[in-house]
Amino acid sequence: MFSKIYFVYSSINLKIKVMTFKEFKKENKMSKINQPQIDLNQILNAIGDQEQPKYLLTRSDGMTKQSYDIKWIEFNEDGTFKKDHGHKHDIGLSLLMSPFNMFFTWQTTPITEIISNDSNKLIFKTKNSTYILTKIDETPV
Repeated sequence: MFSKIYFVYSSINLKIKVMTFKEFKKENKMSKINQPQIDLNQILNAIGDQEQPKYLLTRSDGMTKQSYDIKWIEFNEDGTFKKDHGHKHDIGLSLLMSPFNMFFTWQTTPITEIISNDSNKLIFKTKNSTYILTKIDETPV
């Protein structure tokens, strides 16, 4: 079991390497006195600034989800992926909230009705729920 995570960094990029203190000390030929001090909050803030949530999804029961990006996707009749429609929403498409990998934030069932659509807010129904998708920044939904 690892006791700590040490951050190895340069001015170009950040690499995270999990190791024990003994391994870290040996690899960096350091004594306890000569350990570099890294402000973890500054690193996390710098990383976070790149991906602040831009979208807020609110379900009719009060559940909310936020994500940096969204896309609308289409499925075949058998439930397999058919097409990525990017930021273009339409009836029959499902909302997918970033990140776009197996750890996505949220995915809706396909849209059955678009109730309201203005530049920063989309209200739509799916088979299961009613949603409000709000653009947190100024770019239209």
